[in-house]
Amino acid sequence: MKHLMVFLLLPLFLRGCDQFFFSPVIPDKVTPTLALYDLSGRPAWVFRSGEDFDVRYTLTNLTRTDICYQYGPPEVAFKIFLGDSVIATSADGLAFPQIIIPKCIRAGETFQSHWIAPNSLGRIPRISLPPGIYTMRAYHAALSDPRVLPLRPVRFTIIR
Repeated sequence: MKHLMVFLLLPLFLRGCDQFFFSPVIPDKVTPTLALYDLSGRPAWVFRSGEDFDVRYTLTNLTRTDICYQYGPPEVAFKIFLGDSVIATSADGLAFPQIIIPKCIRAGETFQSHWIAPNSLGRIPRISLPPGIYTMRAYHAALSDPRVLPLRPVRFTIIR
């Protein structure tokens, strides 16, 4: 009788294990990304002096909850550093209203921002980065949420 009971309960046990071991994992942390591309859309880390390039910031909320924050424009600020000095930003020469805007990145939603570097629309005269090794950083209010992992800066090189 014991053997019959084990035999009959075995499928239920295996079904329970299947749900336990093969259920999808929902992350509790969000990883933002910062990447550089040439203007044809290919990933790149080496550019020529005077060449424009595309900087892309992406944050995909794969958690089950919304990531809510407040920001004063611009929503994302990009900065180029040479050593510890800021050389250019995405907000150079631009003015923004001094308001606070609430926003949420819903569960499952992707937020993206980009900048054609190294000049902003308001930068006059335009800057041309001299040869050197630079660091790109992005600043976004959502990065202060404890569920969002720190954003790694990206190093890139400008050649002649």
